[in-house]
Amino acid sequence: MIGHYFTEQGNVVEFNFLGKDSIPYHNLVPVDKKVFDNLESFCQDKKKSDLVFDVLSTRFVNRYLARQEPGLCSKSFRTWKANIVFQEELDKRTNCDDDTNAKVKICSLLSKTY
Repeated sequence: MIGHYFTEQGNVVEFNFLGKDSIPYHNLVPVDKKVFDNLESFCQDKKKSDLVFDVLSTRFVNRYLARQEPGLCSKSFRTWKANIVFQEELDKRTNCDDDTNAKVKICSLLSKTY
């Protein structure tokens, strides 16, 4: 929704919303000028409760992705990114010589956090 993000000067987009399990998400993301301009254009003359991408659906995106690579869908990207984040956090919090129980404990903690 439009109310979940704000454009700022210098081609920075601010995201501010409640995510999974009502966990607050806040991030400032620098973007290319074209992305910034497009976001502003998509949101022009809309209310805060309107969708940013109101003409784009998951079905449309998934059909496009499947034409590029059979079996590819938007969920593939979520899973890919989640795996990367999970592995990075696991690497920060464990050592190769940690015992299996310690690693399982950290995995359990991370799965509740993310």
